[in-house]
Order: sequence, then structure tokens, then C-alpha cells
Amino acid sequence: MRDDQPTITIVPATPGWRVSALYCGTDWLTEQPVIAWEITRYDARPIAGKPEQRPIRRYVFPICTDDLFNTNTARIDSWLLRDPDGRYHDGCNPDQPKFDDPEQVLARFLTIRKSRLSGGKNASALTTFSARVQRGHNPSALKETA
Repeated sequence: MRDDQPTITIVPATPGWRVSALYCGTDWLTEQPVIAWEITRYDARPIAGKPEQRPIRRYVFPICTDDLFNTNTARIDSWLLRDPDGRYHDGCNPDQPKFDDPEQVLARFLTIRKSRLSGGKNASALTTFSARVQRGHNPSALKETA
């Protein structure tokens, strides 16, 4: 349990980072540039029996050009980060698979959505760092917004 107020720091993002998201009700990805990172730090309560040890927790969240994503006001099935080299990552879970192309990401997201809707065992995969954004259809898997 956290007993301290969080410390929030916002730092500019290095150019090239993007958020790729699958909105509820769509079958294509949207992509927005990350313009900054919000870092929230919590100093947790001391560890039982070791009052000198206070674990620190940090959570990093992208801030992008899409207000629906930033305010968490749109329903998103899943989302990942795309790094400047074009690889897709789950920022909270480095053990999740990485992808090189948006078609792979879209296929994974659609599988997760189907599993979630049917209550399958993979319903929570890639969702720790997922649930927020939207836009129009494109024959390729990726729809880019500025």
C-alpha cells in the first residue's frame, strides 16, 4: 500500500517513439507520436521488519498527440509502443513478445480481443500496458495520425 503522494515528472520524448493502438469497434491500428513521458514515482511503505527499506515504484506512461488516449476517454482494446527503429514493445512487460511489423501487432491484438470477448485464458495478455484510443480504416494494418 502506498502512503506517500506521488511525484510526477514529465520529460520530452526522443523523436520517433509512437503509440500504436486498437480501439474498440475497429479492426485497424492507429498510431500517434509520443511527445513526452509522464513518470510517476511512489515511495512505498517500509518493508515489514525492515523499516529502513522503502521500495520505490515508478510508472512511465506516454503522452501523445491524441487527447482521447491521454485522458483515457476512449475505449481501447490494446496498445503498444513503437520505438524509433520500428519495433513494437509492451512497455510494462519486457517479457512479452516484440514485433517488427504492424500486421503482426494487429493480428496479436485481434487474437487478444477475441479471447477477451470469449473469456479465454489469454484474455489478459498484453493488457497490463493496454486499454486506451481511435480513427478511420486503411487497407494496411496501420493508420497514422499526426
